[in-house]
Amino acid sequence: SQLNISGSVVVTGSVTASAFVGSGEFITNFGYVDKLWYVTEQGDDTNDGRSLNTAFRTIKTAASAASASYATNAGPSQYRMSIKIAPGYYVETASIWIAPWTSLIGNDLRTTVIRPTTATKGENLFLMNNGTYAWGMRFEGCEIDNLENPRKGFFFAFAPSASITTSPYIQNCSCINTPADKFYVPLDSGSNPPNPLVGNGPGGMIVDDSVLNGYSPLKSMIVDAYTQVAFNGIGLCVRGRGYAQQVSFFTNFSRVGIFAMDGGHASLLNSNTTFGDYGLRASGSRILVVPNITPISSSIDITGSILLSAEKTAIKNYMMTNLQTNGWYSASYLNTTSSVYIATMNDAGLLIDALAADLLVPKTARLSNFLQGEFKGQDTSNDQRYTLAPATGFTKGAVAAFRVNDSKHLAQDYTSSYSYIRNYIVNDPDNKFTTMTLAGKQKVEQMLNLAIDVIRSVAIDVEPTYLQLFGSLITSTSHDFSYAGSGVNFLGLPSNQGGVGETNVDLRVYEENDGRVYQTSGDETGDFFAGTGFVIKQATGTIEGRAFDKATAARIVPLNLALEST
Repeated sequence: SQLNISGSVVVTGSVTASAFVGSGEFITNFGYVDKLWYVTEQGDDTNDGRSLNTAFRTIKTAASAASASYATNAGPSQYRMSIKIAPGYYVETASIWIAPWTSLIGNDLRTTVIRPTTATKGENLFLMNNGTYAWGMRFEGCEIDNLENPRKGFFFAFAPSASITTSPYIQNCSCINTPADKFYVPLDSGSNPPNPLVGNGPGGMIVDDSVLNGYSPLKSMIVDAYTQVAFNGIGLCVRGRGYAQQVSFFTNFSRVGIFAMDGGHASLLNSNTTFGDYGLRASGSRILVVPNITPISSSIDITGSILLSAEKTAIKNYMMTNLQTNGWYSASYLNTTSSVYIATMNDAGLLIDALAADLLVPKTARLSNFLQGEFKGQDTSNDQRYTLAPATGFTKGAVAAFRVNDSKHLAQDYTSSYSYIRNYIVNDPDNKFTTMTLAGKQKVEQMLNLAIDVIRSVAIDVEPTYLQLFGSLITSTSHDFSYAGSGVNFLGLPSNQGGVGETNVDLRVYEENDGRVYQTSGDETGDFFAGTGFVIKQATGTIEGRAFDKATAARIVPLNLALEST
């Protein structure tokens, strides 16, 4: 039988049915799942996004809803959410901030297509926070701002001020950006900008630590199963202290497949950079601050470690009381909301944690980690920090958390703060460390003396005792360079595919200004390369290269000399 109702039905209990007939377009909260947001082409941004029936129209609106939910609900435990993106073509206003522990899940990389609006194509599209994830999408339409010094125009980048403990993860996505009117326009890789008739293409990911929170433990991004077929773009750019791991990362027709700059580090496995201009390009360097922990005692004091953790507040208060009286910035230390007070207290807490940890083990690793974290390896001259003078011979200064143009007073306050911490623990004026062993106190004293010396050496005396140069680094195992250097559009294809492309060996591995590339690879000839000094030639079955010749000579020459002397 059938019951026709023209009005509404209010049910206070439950309704059970063997089937449901109709579109269900007016049913609300149907299929509702907490912490799950939906985006469809048929959606509306005035909806709540909680079900397919009430989906949003844009990813940006869904991301805003997820961010608001995160802000309301995030607590000590991780609050995790997903944004489900149905098949469709989505034109989004960049940039889109993705809340921590939020996943972007497309339908697949063929049917879920995303691009920025024309007005925002020069921005980074998705700004990734801690624990974020992206899967199953295809991208197009971004435009890199500067192919030699890129910062924007990438599909994925770090969110400003993010603190990363779990790296953002990009998986099973692709970028296709091959405009039909650019298929065969003439190429000029040496012009500025390069290949002007093609125009700047998109970037896959930029891993740039300079935008992160200064206390971020990690500066890394992970990529798996990503393909970029994009004229005159950049597959991945890693800058400064940024680090990227890529598996099955494929770029075609890129201006640069992988670009490590200013001391950035990229690690690849089973990947390729085919066609395009540069394959793997490493450029520039940064400065590392590397404390010498070798002379520090290997003593272990478990009780002392427990005491340092328990008395952290007392230690910090003693330090601050002395700074309020004797510090160059004494007025700032009296204001608990000042940036100087907050930074000094934060760093003191981290330092005490490092001392406590290192009392549990022979090696002074945590202190070294803390001191390295006090310094950046990029010359950021406009961020109110103290930059190492070029008199040391380094073009990129070590940048410490100390203000410029203050006669190094804040740096002196930092060394004083470490002195107060040392004196409070070692001299024990409040009798809080009476059960700490003598060996434990000696180790703490040695560690704090090192901390003082590092700050004094780098930020006050401005000399290079603790400084090391780190060149940008790309390492790639099982890499394919087929037709690398041949060009950034279909003119770069080989003649059997209608192009005029030829491999340019000088561009597929490119090192400049202290940059380094270590790789094992093959190309369209079938030859195998281990670096640039060892080649197994497929066609002839022979081994060639400088490294092979030197190794052979090292064995043959002594044998010849020995035979001639008999």
